[in-house]
Amino acid sequence: MLWIFLSFRLAQCEAKLSYQDEFGENGFSFTTQVIFFLKRDGRAMAYLSGSLKDGADTSDVYRHVYFNYKHQRSNQYYFDMTETNKMMRDTASNEQVAKMYKVLGLYRDIPIQIDEKEEYLMFGSKVLPMVLCVKQ
Repeated sequence: MLWIFLSFRLAQCEAKLSYQDEFGENGFSFTTQVIFFLKRDGRAMAYLSGSLKDGADTSDVYRHVYFNYKHQRSNQYYFDMTETNKMMRDTASNEQVAKMYKVLGLYRDIPIQIDEKEEYLMFGSKVLPMVLCVKQ
């Protein structure tokens, strides 16, 4: 199934992201490798692999996240998560990973700016740094 999904893609990009929100012992941080695959029909997938720290708890994250990107106006879109698959090595709770998804903009409440050029696609938000994807 993954092969079919990737065979008709619009763009692919890979990024290593680090996020840190420290408030004493209640801090939340993560470092993850993210690979995005965007399809022409508005569907997309991200593969996350890395670790997160939530307070004193450290966990490994390995997930496939499926989402749609929906146009709002101009170059503003929303990512709307549709499904997640937790891999065997993933030790993080769904509540912990939900915080990571929010930072990555995978919940509908954070607008994503997408700029499309002939050779590449660039997107980001007020919390997600700019990600540059090569069109294929």
